[in-house]
Amino acid sequence: HKDQKRKNGEDYFTYHVLPVSYLVEILFMNKVSKDIINCTKIAAILHDTIEMSLTPKRTSKEIENLFGTPIILYVLSLSKNTVNKNYYDYIENISNNNIARKVKIADILHNLHDTPSTKTAEKYKIALQILWNKELN
Repeated sequence: HKDQKRKNGEDYFTYHVLPVSYLVEILFMNKVSKDIINCTKIAAILHDTIEMSLTPKRTSKEIENLFGTPIILYVLSLSKNTVNKNYYDYIENISNNNIARKVKIADILHNLHDTPSTKTAEKYKIALQILWNKELN
């Protein structure tokens, strides 16, 4: 996320990525092991990296080389791609991955902070219901 900016010019890492990783820890720290929290925080920090990269294949390989296969698999499951063209299919797929699900819950909660449109807020509400339903079961 080095040098990446949001549309309004704010630094992407400080505005979005760090808060998402903090939310992950706050929401789930008493529910899972420290190893799972650490993996989840790394995935949270890297969660948008591939889809924002100009060279996604190279970025994927770099993440795998630096953090290992499990982390790249979490990050890839969080990345929007052509397989998951429908947003709710994408969310359903994420809901089946314990780590990715936690990151996406934190990501959506943080995105709601930006005061999204009514349509986007409704989309997030449905997504959170799907994700929390899996998280609680």
